[in-house]
Amino acid sequence: MENQFLIMKKEFNDQVKQGNKQIGIFGASVVLKEFLRVLSNQERKYIAFIFDNDISKNNTDIEGIPIKKLSDNFQELKEQEIDAVLIAIFNHRLSVLHDYFSIKRIVHNTHFFNSSIFPIVTIPHSGSAFILGQLVKNIDLTWMRSAGGLFLNQTLVQGFITSPVQFFPESRNGYIIQEHLAPNHENVLFLEHLLKKTIVHIRDPRQVILSMAHHFSTEFYLTGAFPLLEAPANFLELDLTEKLNFIIDRFASELNQWLLGWIELFENKQKNFQIMLTNHEILKNRPEYLFQEIMKFYGIEQIEFNYERPVVGKAHYRKGTRNEWEKVFTEEQKQKVNSIFSDKIFPYVFAEQVMHN
Repeated sequence: MENQFLIMKKEFNDQVKQGNKQIGIFGASVVLKEFLRVLSNQERKYIAFIFDNDISKNNTDIEGIPIKKLSDNFQELKEQEIDAVLIAIFNHRLSVLHDYFSIKRIVHNTHFFNSSIFPIVTIPHSGSAFILGQLVKNIDLTWMRSAGGLFLNQTLVQGFITSPVQFFPESRNGYIIQEHLAPNHENVLFLEHLLKKTIVHIRDPRQVILSMAHHFSTEFYLTGAFPLLEAPANFLELDLTEKLNFIIDRFASELNQWLLGWIELFENKQKNFQIMLTNHEILKNRPEYLFQEIMKFYGIEQIEFNYERPVVGKAHYRKGTRNEWEKVFTEEQKQKVNSIFSDKIFPYVFAEQVMHN
């Protein structure tokens, strides 16, 4: 509880320093009680309400500060122009966030707003590790490994996003997320209400499949994750055609749905977050342009970017060529993948410049 108390105190102090004079606190918790006991009378004047959905606590108080039921007071909170709301509940924070996402002026978590977070969603084998490494090195960002799940089914872990300093080293210039996030409801929720924008980096899925066949034959087997992909026990002994057969059967439909999901979100103007869509062709042909566009999108001060060309064998880089799959796949494999992958995907994976929704 000591760490939670320190987080509450830092969030409160940060809000006061920013000039916020009407602060609401969500959750009449034990942490909050201890927190209020150490505040001076002057500091308590900044706290307008305590909100809690426990009916038994409604119209009671803690240390003289009234408790109100949050769901009954959305309009009142707006009318009172609460400047910020801090969270005093440290378990199940995502379900807590659901309760007040609709209030526009709420500050969800001070650590988040004081520490810039730059998410980049990538399809596997599209230069992900290389992009990450270049941004970390040139902008001095801290990498946040912030998602759980296997392969294309990754979902952000809410605690990492709302309080990165609890889990990662302090960052001078911010945090970078690079994950293969699924276009699912939970990730969209984070993007709409906390992160506000993301880059989605894609590649021709037929080339992804070919790269997977090479990658799975080397280091991936040694990571311990290989058995979770349900590959045959003799996978490493198979020839390339047989490996491709397995990967196509196991992953092609999943890759298609992943790409279509993000493209549909990109095209959906109703979503309350920004997407910049990039692809592997831009990275390969116009890398300096791509990194400048990434910095511009996130409002990062334009710097002289010391771009280093990728080296074969480093950062998962394999020297492949565009449409290499056409020379390697059998005719049957070509027909199969072309029947699986939607024609809607290809204008995006071969676009020559970044796109904004």
